[in-house]
Amino acid sequence: MSVRDHHKQRGLTLVEVLVTMTLFLLVLVGVLQIFDSLIKTQRRTEELTVLQNNLRFAMMVLFDSIATTGYLTPRDIMLIPDPECPNKTFTQYCSTDRAANTEGIIVFTSTRDLPFMKPYCVSGGDVSCDEPTTTCSSLTGNILNVCSPSGIKPAEINNQKMMVCGLVDASNTNGCDWAVPVSDDTVTECGVPAGNYAMCCTLREATAGPVCSSGCSRSAEGVCVDAGGNTCPETITVNSGFPPPNFVDTRAICYHYPPVQGIHYQIHEVNGTRFLMVQVNNSGSWTPVASGIIDMQACYILDDVCDPNQSCVEWDWNSPPVCPSTGQPATVRNIRRVRLQITAESANPVLVSGITATPTPKLCIPGAPPPAPKPKHRQLTLCQDVLVRNLEYTEIPPTGWVKQ
Repeated sequence: MSVRDHHKQRGLTLVEVLVTMTLFLLVLVGVLQIFDSLIKTQRRTEELTVLQNNLRFAMMVLFDSIATTGYLTPRDIMLIPDPECPNKTFTQYCSTDRAANTEGIIVFTSTRDLPFMKPYCVSGGDVSCDEPTTTCSSLTGNILNVCSPSGIKPAEINNQKMMVCGLVDASNTNGCDWAVPVSDDTVTECGVPAGNYAMCCTLREATAGPVCSSGCSRSAEGVCVDAGGNTCPETITVNSGFPPPNFVDTRAICYHYPPVQGIHYQIHEVNGTRFLMVQVNNSGSWTPVASGIIDMQACYILDDVCDPNQSCVEWDWNSPPVCPSTGQPATVRNIRRVRLQITAESANPVLVSGITATPTPKLCIPGAPPPAPKPKHRQLTLCQDVLVRNLEYTEIPPTGWVKQ
């Protein structure tokens, strides 16, 4: 073997190997740093995306519920503001899990596929199912007497919840699932003596009906009539009678069997995490709607007759807002819009450009208490005005009307 061939077979020196490895390690460290940065960016992006999605979903749920409340619902109880605790008027809404300094709201939304039922009214021997000023006595024990045709098939609503609403003495609302003070206008409309009343709604469960009342049968048109052809009521049996509570005698316009359910939203804290929670029909069972929702605040814009300035006022049942135009306390029927302010917080610490997260300033309700932030957790706040439908007592159209 020649010297030249020997040199051709010579490998790398130790120095060359060390230099090569050092350069390779430097490149590898750089690549790993970039990879680590990308992973952190991806996690931060995912965390912020979840934060935004939770906030937007919570607002969407609340917006839709509030925007549809008031349909086929007594306007005196179409929604119930639920201020932060302690709340002397509604202490039953102050559960141990409820997050401090947060507001809630109760809305009443229509139940699908159930027609609106009107109370069967008898006054001076004349039967009336279309005159709201007629005085009704439609509750007999655990029987509801409703106008015929009710539009409900026999046994169609068995085992379903029914809400029955009417005026009660405000000093005795123990039998009510929901009770809200009413205005003097409501008292006048209902034709009862001046006094302190509340609109009371209570839940019952239908166990039988609707069927024609005793001695009556259905005509070819589906209307319950007696042997003389006079209209009779349809009767629905419920699981418990009335009282409680004792409804005062009222006109039909203030006697309601609305096909609605009560939906209650609050912020609860469970194992250190806050959720927007919902409870349906005072069931006592709360279900999470969205996680990471740490704060909800609300103020209320009243009708222009009550408040020409259209200011957004916070609600306190112990000292309700006063109508500037009349000097009288505002009631639920004065509410036209709800301004919501919801704050969400990331589940994990998130640093953006190395800056620790700070509390988000309140955007639309300046007087609301700020939520306590967790160190390095990001917060987002969303504000939205929601128009309340606030439709009044809806009459059933005459049977001669035909849907086009």
